[in-house]
Amino acid sequence: MQGNAEALVNLRDTLSKRDALRKKLINDNKELEELGKKYRATEKDISEDIEDTIKKKKKELLSDFDKKKGSVLSEKKDIEQRKNKQKEKEVAARVGDETEFLVKENKEIRKDIMRYLKENHVPKAFRNSYFDVLYMPIGLVERLWLFAAMLIFLVLCPVIIMFIGQSTGFYDELNAANQKVFIIVLIALWEIIVLALYFIIYAKVKMRYIDVFTQTKELRKSIHSNEKKINDIKKSIRSDKDESRYNLDSFNKELSLADEKAEAINFDRNIAIHEFEEKTVGEIREDITKKRTPELEKIKEETAEKEASIKETEEKIKELTESLDKASEELGNEMMDSDKLEKLILIMESGEASTVSDAVSVLKGRE
Repeated sequence: MQGNAEALVNLRDTLSKRDALRKKLINDNKELEELGKKYRATEKDISEDIEDTIKKKKKELLSDFDKKKGSVLSEKKDIEQRKNKQKEKEVAARVGDETEFLVKENKEIRKDIMRYLKENHVPKAFRNSYFDVLYMPIGLVERLWLFAAMLIFLVLCPVIIMFIGQSTGFYDELNAANQKVFIIVLIALWEIIVLALYFIIYAKVKMRYIDVFTQTKELRKSIHSNEKKINDIKKSIRSDKDESRYNLDSFNKELSLADEKAEAINFDRNIAIHEFEEKTVGEIREDITKKRTPELEKIKEETAEKEASIKETEEKIKELTESLDKASEELGNEMMDSDKLEKLILIMESGEASTVSDAVSVLKGRE
């Protein structure tokens, strides 16, 4: 308290220096935290780099084997297609051989039917399968065709007639009520004509030659029975798993060789994967780690330097704080402020006080 202005200048400079060091300490701690984040981010980046490289190298390795296997599979597919084509030919030939007598028999029966109809003077227009379906159906299929014909002529055609009339404006001159009556009459006339035509043919043709058609119907039943037998034979042949009779040995040998190639590729692929996992993966890790380690070492060095700087700053702050605490005991905490110290210095430099104690009294008096 008995010191001169120089003591206050030193105290002010010490306080400013401590404040500056405290700011520096805050910045250094932030930088240290950023270095920690940078180190962890670099470690993560290195780890991801290693994993990505491993995946890429493994994909490249497997890609070569996949290409080879794809080539073999393509070759095998081609062989199977050629085999199936040859088998179809052989099956078709076998079906032809085993159904030949039934096919010939049906041809002869059809000739007999046509000859019989001609000999009995049945008009040529009614010697066909359409007449048979409409008037003498046999089996489920022909009955379904008859039902479909009825739907077409009695339902679909009237709808088409109505649609054509509406789309062409044929009914536009009539009012709504008359349109409905006209359409109903038109459809009724159509269906009357169709049914009348059907029953006229029924009476004039079918009933006139009923004995002839009854006889041909029995012959057609024989054809129907033979066709069923033919279909059963075809089904039996196509479901037969025994391929020994079809001369497919050469294709089977080619397929066997293709399977051996595929197995060899799979074997080599498994060995390559094992070697990759056991050796290459370790080499990739070691190589990338070796290349990227300098990055981590540099961050470590910067971290160590920053930690040392922080420690040094903390020690300096501690020393300065101890010095300032002693001055604070004499001067008072309220005077340990840069602005107030500056005022005390100005008071002493102006000659208003010769000692620090006097300058404090002057300043307190002013305040």
